[in-house]
Amino acid sequence: MSLAAWRSIRGTSALLAGMYTDDYFVFGSRSYVRQAMHDFTVDAESRLGVNAVKTEKTLCRKEIDIIGYANDKSKAHTIGLSQPLFLKMVCAVYVMVSMDIKPGDVIPVHTLQSLASRAIRSADVVSVMGPFSRGFSSCLKGVPLTATSTKLSERAYEDLWMWRVILQLGFHNRSWLVLPIRIPLLLRYQPGEDAVQRMHRQAVLADDVVFVDACTQHGNGMGFYIPGVGWNSFNAPDLLQYVGYDGNVADTDINLLEFVAAIMALCAVIALWLRKRKEGDAHRHIHIWTDNTSCLSWMLTHRAHHPIHLYLLQVVAFLKVTYNVTVTAGHVPGEVNVFADAASRNFLLENGKGPELRRELNLLPRVPWPTGLMTAINAVAMRRCSTTSTRVRDALTALVGVRGWCTPV
Repeated sequence: MSLAAWRSIRGTSALLAGMYTDDYFVFGSRSYVRQAMHDFTVDAESRLGVNAVKTEKTLCRKEIDIIGYANDKSKAHTIGLSQPLFLKMVCAVYVMVSMDIKPGDVIPVHTLQSLASRAIRSADVVSVMGPFSRGFSSCLKGVPLTATSTKLSERAYEDLWMWRVILQLGFHNRSWLVLPIRIPLLLRYQPGEDAVQRMHRQAVLADDVVFVDACTQHGNGMGFYIPGVGWNSFNAPDLLQYVGYDGNVADTDINLLEFVAAIMALCAVIALWLRKRKEGDAHRHIHIWTDNTSCLSWMLTHRAHHPIHLYLLQVVAFLKVTYNVTVTAGHVPGEVNVFADAASRNFLLENGKGPELRRELNLLPRVPWPTGLMTAINAVAMRRCSTTSTRVRDALTALVGVRGWCTPV
């Protein structure tokens, strides 16, 4: 494999070959692939003898399944779950684990290992599920090597429920299981790249870019700005408090408001895309700029402890799956986020520039946002003693309303 890699880099300046256990694979033009296969066979037979490579098992075509992933170069190069891996995930979350399992229940170690390996491998191409795929392996931390069972953690339980619902959503529409090959690469760090550089790279490559902001004045004001496309200014006067898992009521803070504003903006951008989408335009990459670090953290990690924040994260995940969108996010300084900031404050700015910014934005249309989703968020925020599964049902109910609002007439 080292010789094959050396030849690949020497000839193309890129690593187009790889190996998984005893399977060798290479990407390229038909002539390049044939030469690479020949050279690999020569290397193998010179070290292991004749028939070291079983030619009857060799596959060479534009559509091919490799180590659980379906690669398609017939049109736009896409990658997704192969049918066997998809069915293994269905088996893992619906059959291997009891449907009525609860956090704290004892579960065999080998079952957790199987769940973990399949979820992590699947999430490499089903990026929306990346944040919901590490809970199974986290249950095994600190477990003795001799142990045959351990307890299911709250996080693993949440991940299990998300996989169950997501796979059910894909029963009739599996388009979200297939992505352009650029998307998994988009989400990875490039050599020597830091978080800020990655955010800007993702923004440059996005199909849509939106700036969001919120404030605790003007009835919990919110605003978003889509450069060259549109904007809106609205508020959430009823979102004053929310209930935690412990039943205690907390006042709504700026972090939650910023997150809600980001989700409303995301829905608005999706609706715009659906109205102008052309045949074959199956995927969209949306980048969200926010000046709130907590909102950014939730958008990037999809992890939260409070019920309302978890509910919002689930709504975002279901939006990604339903409409096959990839969402990236980045931090923008407040002094740069001027249009969204002004919109969230109803253009009543201390520096007196509100009217000027309003005139500039009035050159663009006001983009609708889903008022029904805001009503659903207000109701869930004050609902007590909800389990993870209840939150999932709440998120699915909200999704139905958003789908009705987004659907082009």
